[in-house]
Amino acid sequence: MKKDIQEGNTMATKEEILENLKWVEFKMDNGTLYIGQCNKSNILQGRGALIYPNNVEEKYYVGYIDKNLPDTYGQIFNAQWQTLYEGEFENGKKKGFGKSFNYQTGNVYTGYFNNDLPNGQGVLMYKDNSRYEGGFLNGEINDKGYRIKNSK
Repeated sequence: MKKDIQEGNTMATKEEILENLKWVEFKMDNGTLYIGQCNKSNILQGRGALIYPNNVEEKYYVGYIDKNLPDTYGQIFNAQWQTLYEGEFENGKKKGFGKSFNYQTGNVYTGYFNNDLPNGQGVLMYKDNSRYEGGFLNGEINDKGYRIKNSK
């Protein structure tokens, strides 16, 4: 352990953290395959990938894991490895700043998320290159914004 001089706190060194993590591959009870790091108590923690089973298409999460859930920062991909979401997570849900891609509609949302939904300020770019800039509440456009039409 080393001492943080400014704060007076004891911090683990990078070597100590890595020493306490191991790489594993296993299938969870719900069918999700995990490949990545876990701690000595076999709790998923560190960098990893989750492959979720789904009747329609498989989805993949690649990023940081804490207490068996996506956390901090990562990406969700579809079965064709197209990015569906890239950004911040907290306790397994999209929370914080991120970018979401909808390949069915061609829309792309960039902004803030809470509880897996757009919440707060963001930009929704439509397939025709027009966009909405403003507030979102629980995944819906809030009337406190404006739409900019494509000038073509």
